[in-house]
Amino acid sequence: MATLLAFLTACAISLLVCRVMLARWGTFRSEEVKEGKDRPGRVTLKRPLVGGLGVVAGLSVGLLVALLLGGQGLGLRDGVLLLLLTWGFGAVGLLDDVGKVRGRGLRERDKLIGQAALALLAGLALYQWRDGGAVFIPLLDREVNLGIAYILFAALVIISSANAVNLTDGVDGLAGSLLVVAGLTYGLLSPLHGSSAALPVGAALAGACVGFLAYNRPPARLLMGDTGALGAGAALGVLALVTRTEWLLVLIGGVFVVDTLSVIVQTGIVRLGRRVVQVLRHRTGEVFRPFFVAPIHHHFQWMGWPDEQVVLLFLGAGVAFSLSAGLSLWSSWFWAVGVVVMVGLLMWTALTKALRVYYFLGTGEDGERIWVYQGLPYAVLGRPLYEAQRETDLTLSDLTNLTSEALLWRTLGEFEVRLLLGKSYAERRKWDAALREWEAVPVRNLVLREQVVWELGRVYVARGDLIKAIQLWERLPRSKAEAIAGLRETLSDVKLRLISLARRAYQQSLRQAQSRARRQDITRAAREVRRDLEAAYQLNEQALELFDVERRRLPAVFSAVERKDYQSARTALARLERAVRSRLSRLDDALRRWGGPHPRLPGTPAALLTAPRDLAMRTRQACRELGITPEDFVRAVGMRDGQEPLVYELSVEPTPSRNRLFRLKVGWGEMEPIGVVVKQYEERRVRFSSACYRREYGILTLLERYGAPVAHALGGLDGVERSLLFLEDLGADTLSERLVGATPDERVVLMDLCLSALADLHRRANAHLSELSREIEKIRKEHLSPQYCRETLRIATQRVVRFQGRSDTDTVVTRLAEASRPVVEVLTQAPRSFVHYEFIPRNLLFHARGVRAVDFEQATLGPREMDYATLLKSPEADLSPSEVERLLTGDPAYAVEPLIFSAANVFKSLFYAGAAAHFDEKFADEEAQARCWWYIRDAARAAAGTPAWSALAEVLNELAEPPVGAAEADAPPVA
Repeated sequence: MATLLAFLTACAISLLVCRVMLARWGTFRSEEVKEGKDRPGRVTLKRPLVGGLGVVAGLSVGLLVALLLGGQGLGLRDGVLLLLLTWGFGAVGLLDDVGKVRGRGLRERDKLIGQAALALLAGLALYQWRDGGAVFIPLLDREVNLGIAYILFAALVIISSANAVNLTDGVDGLAGSLLVVAGLTYGLLSPLHGSSAALPVGAALAGACVGFLAYNRPPARLLMGDTGALGAGAALGVLALVTRTEWLLVLIGGVFVVDTLSVIVQTGIVRLGRRVVQVLRHRTGEVFRPFFVAPIHHHFQWMGWPDEQVVLLFLGAGVAFSLSAGLSLWSSWFWAVGVVVMVGLLMWTALTKALRVYYFLGTGEDGERIWVYQGLPYAVLGRPLYEAQRETDLTLSDLTNLTSEALLWRTLGEFEVRLLLGKSYAERRKWDAALREWEAVPVRNLVLREQVVWELGRVYVARGDLIKAIQLWERLPRSKAEAIAGLRETLSDVKLRLISLARRAYQQSLRQAQSRARRQDITRAAREVRRDLEAAYQLNEQALELFDVERRRLPAVFSAVERKDYQSARTALARLERAVRSRLSRLDDALRRWGGPHPRLPGTPAALLTAPRDLAMRTRQACRELGITPEDFVRAVGMRDGQEPLVYELSVEPTPSRNRLFRLKVGWGEMEPIGVVVKQYEERRVRFSSACYRREYGILTLLERYGAPVAHALGGLDGVERSLLFLEDLGADTLSERLVGATPDERVVLMDLCLSALADLHRRANAHLSELSREIEKIRKEHLSPQYCRETLRIATQRVVRFQGRSDTDTVVTRLAEASRPVVEVLTQAPRSFVHYEFIPRNLLFHARGVRAVDFEQATLGPREMDYATLLKSPEADLSPSEVERLLTGDPAYAVEPLIFSAANVFKSLFYAGAAAHFDEKFADEEAQARCWWYIRDAARAAAGTPAWSALAEVLNELAEPPVGAAEADAPPVA
């Protein structure tokens, strides 16, 4: 009874304190910035650091209740020590949390000093209370007396336990769940190891963490912070010392131990690698790391695992380690097995990195085309440890000029693969492909290959990007630059050429503008004049960048004894800069006279070009409109060239959807602003919106890597109150807009263009279906299972019948559910591939780079005919059956299975009919009414084309007729 009351009291107090703290101190959030924890592009909103007080308070009150009711084996002396250590370490953590709110927490040395002082005092007290410093060694199966050294041992246990829990507190719900497991395990095992003191302490610890988890389960509303992590971890360490089960703590807190070991291993290897592993450093430009990041729970986050999956993995490991601890009471060999499993978990984690970080080149299924594979070139028990990442434009014959085919199936780094492919493309004179590969390599890695830098710079020069070539060549170390014959002379010539071109373009463009203006030839020649002025402006900008590069180089060029020459060079550079800035000013004035604002800021008012304070204010206003802080905005969009992003324009798109859309113009310093679309997911259902965000962001990132025709995702925020996705703005030129007023022939041409984009999307996605499948399966939202298909048809039918105002709702729904079984069977038994699911005309944008697809929120796995039916069978397209057949047979890439296409046609038409009916119910939209009737009739026509679906066609034909007495306007004709 005392144990149960301790658990319930701790849970209630923790729950109450967390609720009060969240309501009153919701702004108590860390402003400290730590690099390296999150996956690139993954940004999370800050949460209040107030949950730790709930854990410490719940644990303390639970222990006091147990002590007042007799202690259940817990002595007053041990109970007081445990309380003092819990609050002492919690106080150290609270000081750190307060510092983080102000921008920077305690220094690690100061934290360790405070912890060591408390832990040594506790070790001294335990040494005096015990009969000597005996510690049980499991493999020896006997106790070893440490003597006075026991004080240091006890302090080490407490400090290690507290900091191990603190390290593990990095994922929503992780540390709290593991502390619940640890507390319950100690309580359940207390009768077996003969120490009943563990029962009330374990119950109080578990109860306090259960109350905290009510607010900390993903997505968390508050965090434990160092206050709770250090306090609860210290309590766990003292509990092990009081019950003389230090050896059991290694297994009961096994996940804490593994996380701590991962940090030790990672740090040790990195520090060793800086001096020893020079070969790896030369190959990759980075020091070797066994894990992406440490602790290893962040390793799995970096790999893209959702927080729930990370918690389940480590929670399962924690339960397994606890079972091993129970078995080790029977035989100490199980303790050794548990330790071996810990090492195995670390090795498996390192293997997951190897499968992600290594690449190799190999041939495809045809044995001729070269593919880039990710992973290791091995197969274990018939299962490959690799997957195809992307197809190249090279064949086996193209590799003969390299070191040769010996490079195939050999493990390489990602940058090595790109450098190799770029070299191969360059030898085949495929310069666009070579640039694409080489420019994907960071400059710090690129400069390790001086010949590649030399070749890439020459390509830039040939294409007129002189400043790019200069900046790249200047990044080469002096020893590598001297190894390239003719580099210095070429670099000087390019610099002089850039300065000369800038001056000549300035003179010619202004002369032409003045001449045209005198001849009153402004309208007809405006575009040509503006083009020349813009080219001159860009060249002079590059000249200005060149002078900036030269100014930074001056201190290294002149020695201390050449001070006079150094000052002369600086004066000459300053004179040239003033001349170029004067040119830019005159060119800017000319550009405004010849067609509008500055070429780098299209559509931006002139006042914004010289009003950084106004831009900062506008950025803050935009952040308030988005519901985020300016710091979150910077982390989501990112910095460029050391400049923070500024918002030039903001507008809210009027969209009748659960997601809000914002359009921004974002710029970085002197860079040209770019258009950004911000998709804000529904706020009222936090877990649902967070799931949509994670699915769409993850899939878009992968599809873009494969080269699929999709929008570029800049970044995102996955937070407690809202989730935001930042995408490049592709404009508003949708297929729907182009189909309005188009002739039948024009509609066929437009649909053929979009079919080509759809086929390209499927080709690239299906080449990486296993990786995409893992991304899709992380968020179990829609899966094309029989149950999902039946439920979707049921909901759609109910909406349609309610839209039509029929009285026989249940009868129609039951009949259609029974009649649609053959359609569901066809869809669920068809081959599965990547399905965009909403490949509708309004989600297809025409852009300078071609047709691009957007809105991957509901992407899933299923028959690809779903996408073809969605696109071709839409009221905007209004294609006849013969036109649909002609489009699908016009290219082998469009080929579909007729029966699966018909089933997909019926299913998606009913789906969109239900969606239109629901839309009309919410917004009373006449267009939605027309779409609903169109989709119902289209489903009826599709079902009538298959004799086996006659019962379904009969039900759909009844739905396609307006109810008796309905007005003619209720059943508009097909568009």
